[in-house]
Amino acid sequence: MSVNNRSMILKIVGNKKVIFIFLILLIASGCQSQKGLSEKLPLPYPNSRFSESSGVLIHYRIWTVAQDRRKGSVLFLHGFSGSTFSWEKAVPALQAEGFEVVALDIPPFGFSDKSPKVNASVTARAALLLQWLDENFPAREWHLVGHSMGAGVVQAMALMQPEKTASVVFVAGAIFNQLKPSERQSNSLLRFRPVQAFVGNLAETHFISRRRIAQLLESAYGSKPEQEAIEAYYRALKIPGTARAVLAGSNSSMEIASLNAADLQLPVLAIWGENDTWVPLASRQNVLDRMPNVMLKIIENAGHNPMETHPEAFNKYLLDFLLQIKEQ
Repeated sequence: MSVNNRSMILKIVGNKKVIFIFLILLIASGCQSQKGLSEKLPLPYPNSRFSESSGVLIHYRIWTVAQDRRKGSVLFLHGFSGSTFSWEKAVPALQAEGFEVVALDIPPFGFSDKSPKVNASVTARAALLLQWLDENFPAREWHLVGHSMGAGVVQAMALMQPEKTASVVFVAGAIFNQLKPSERQSNSLLRFRPVQAFVGNLAETHFISRRRIAQLLESAYGSKPEQEAIEAYYRALKIPGTARAVLAGSNSSMEIASLNAADLQLPVLAIWGENDTWVPLASRQNVLDRMPNVMLKIIENAGHNPMETHPEAFNKYLLDFLLQIKEQ
């Protein structure tokens, strides 16, 4: 976002008279749940499905294998602003090797629930997705794979239910040392839902464009993105309610459990791009050092999204790790 655009938003947010003028319109249009919109959308992909857990709508995709060929079950969680599309180049190799794969959109991203009332903290997301897995895929042990933001969620899931986790994979992971239950309320006007709606609608209308997404992807990838990727990210981020829900989550989410990275005793694979400037390995090395069973792999010349830009190297590291766990 440019300095001029950011200044314009701050000026609008700081102008209480403007907010008052738009208040009624926002309550009528911007403050409604976006779940109905998602339910009315056509299936985004041929293998798309929707299901609810605790009243939260989840979009997910599943790649099945025959029961007698199944070597394990893998759950993919994307990073900030990502979706199930982020794993398109990783799934075929896993499925061919006999792994059942499920990828889902973490609310409010992708095609999942857009309600700003959903608790977007790491532990609340982890609890929701653990419950969702129990309801939709019972009696399974999971290899949990998370990218960037999603890595923190799979870390929390594994710590909360290690008995249902076979292994954990961090991909450029925004992982944590410790989490404690606490309220993270903003003191700004953005904590008010009508204001979140107004700023969110403004962002969706004026700032989410193919050009800006192409720029962000090029920064994350470390190379120019393909048009298919630009369209996939744009289509998911442009769904009404996404920006507003992101603002709500960043200003009022609350952790619901105490977790410590040192308690993660499961096998862990950490994959990082050599040139990752978004979540550099150095920024998370101290967290990895606290875990007793970590294998670290660096992909040369890769940026923040190695599963998209360097799928051959990424898939080899991931498959070798999963097959090794299978043999143990």
